[in-house]
Amino acid sequence: MESPAILVLVVFGLLGLFLWWSASSRKAAREESRSRALGNLEAARAFWREAERRGGLLPVESTLFLKDGEQAFFCEKVELMEPRAVRTGTGNRVGVRVARGVWVSTGTSTSQSTDVWKRLDEGMLTITNRRIVFDGQMGTRNLELAKLVSVSPRVDGIEVAVENRQKSSGFTCANPLKPWIVANVCARVADPAKFDARAIDVDFASIEKAV
Repeated sequence: MESPAILVLVVFGLLGLFLWWSASSRKAAREESRSRALGNLEAARAFWREAERRGGLLPVESTLFLKDGEQAFFCEKVELMEPRAVRTGTGNRVGVRVARGVWVSTGTSTSQSTDVWKRLDEGMLTITNRRIVFDGQMGTRNLELAKLVSVSPRVDGIEVAVENRQKSSGFTCANPLKPWIVANVCARVADPAKFDARAIDVDFASIEKAV
């Protein structure tokens, strides 16, 4: 067999090996992500069962200076994320030479702006019966529960939206479902340390379907 033909076979063999490795890596990543999500779900169920057994959430230690009557129910080191607009362009442009060293660009192009989550800071996230507080290296965020619009679990954290703030705040968490539960409870009951957990519907079923 001639050497060019051998070279072609080698190239195609390496290409096939690369495609197999790439597909296997993506599959392994998906399986790992699903396994982590299922583990988080089971831990969140156990956390909620304990809250039902106790008849409330268990207060935790916090580095914040809490106000009178204020208790902390979640505290964890997190990263602060926020959506930022990123503009991408597409088009078909052609350069035409009109003189020596002088080119004119002709054609059309379009641009589109999309929001992507960007890391802004890292610090401690604390959820109390009155507010959600991020105490970071470059600043703080004090989100009052009275102005809370929504708290949504994400793959690696929670997204918090409040009134009079155009952009949501994202916080990465070890298990996003735990702060999601705590924030929703704290926003709905007068005393998160003592309430009837059966009166609050934690929709684990919809989360399990999304895993």
